[in-house]
Amino acid sequence: MRIQNLESLSMFDTAQRSNNPLFWSDLKELMAHLANINTIGQSSLPDSLTNLTLSGPFDGTLDILPAGLKKLNLRSAASWNREIPPDTLPPGIESIQFGYSFNQSLDGLPSSVTNLALGGSYEKVIECPSLHSLSIESVKPRFSTSPYPLLTTLLFEGVTSQVLSKINGTVFPVLNRLTINQLVDQPPAPMDLSTLPPSLRHLDVGLNNMPSALPVGLDTLRVNLEAATNCQPLRSGLLPDSITNLTLEGYAIPFQLGDIPQSVTSLYLRKHTLELDHNMLPSSLRTLWFTVRRFQKADQHCPFIARELRKLPITITEVSITMPSIAVTFKLYRLSDTVFLRLTNTLEKSGILDISRPDLEEFIDRATSGHSSFSNTINGDLVKKHRTKTSKCITM
Repeated sequence: MRIQNLESLSMFDTAQRSNNPLFWSDLKELMAHLANINTIGQSSLPDSLTNLTLSGPFDGTLDILPAGLKKLNLRSAASWNREIPPDTLPPGIESIQFGYSFNQSLDGLPSSVTNLALGGSYEKVIECPSLHSLSIESVKPRFSTSPYPLLTTLLFEGVTSQVLSKINGTVFPVLNRLTINQLVDQPPAPMDLSTLPPSLRHLDVGLNNMPSALPVGLDTLRVNLEAATNCQPLRSGLLPDSITNLTLEGYAIPFQLGDIPQSVTSLYLRKHTLELDHNMLPSSLRTLWFTVRRFQKADQHCPFIARELRKLPITITEVSITMPSIAVTFKLYRLSDTVFLRLTNTLEKSGILDISRPDLEEFIDRATSGHSSFSNTINGDLVKKHRTKTSKCITM
């Protein structure tokens, strides 16, 4: 049997599966839960295969992979830990993801590999100068003393502060994006991150305190402070004036004037617990998203949303207020000084909102309760009143 035009296939190991190469001769992507890759058979792996994902108790060798393979994913083959002799892998393979148990030398990797993911047991020195992107689950990875001349993206699930101190511009001269989900041994005092590579433009880090210094030149910064118990406040000049996109998660200290630089155009506040003083926000701000955790009753969110919208600076053109505890998200796009467009995944809850209306709280309640559609709560006179004004703002 042959299935024509089959490009992607997911399967479990089964005796009923066809070994005939004609069965999948056009296949480009295969995801298989196998005990051994040899149960497929070398001759039946199609030359057209470019993506291969193996999971389960697979413990086979990799010397039968098709020559055209570009991506190999062994992340879910958690027990796989075999040596990779030189010339074993396809010569043009670009991306490899290893599972938790893998702890072998990388000497056998061809120079075509640019994307690499290593599991939590990896303890060898990571020597692969061709890498552009590296993801590591081990908390104490060992880096080469030689530079990684092409590495632009580095991701840690969890890592020690000692390892973090070794991430500098000498070893990582072109690093552009750094993600550290958690520092596992975070000191209580604020950390100095100014020694990170000056090439860094995107930093995403989980800390237990606001850092004492940051690298200059950042464009995007996300700081997760959920683990903080005695967080130091922001201060004027701490955040580089190059930042345009700022995310603070779990930051529960009122902002002061100058805390957020005038370069910031997008501000995302996750798990926020305070009402915002908009006078403390930069005039450059255009997008404001924040998540509020403190409302447990549905009747509390309407007055809060109404207050936030009425005091919103007119320079802000997009606002999103989310309250997960009551499953409410209010996302609006400004059409004029007082008129906003609300967009949701359902047409009946999308519509126009005028924040100058005296019954704004009741309107928001009806619009978010689900008892009546958003469009039905819009007064016909309001739509007519703003039809001319909004038509100038929307082009189809």
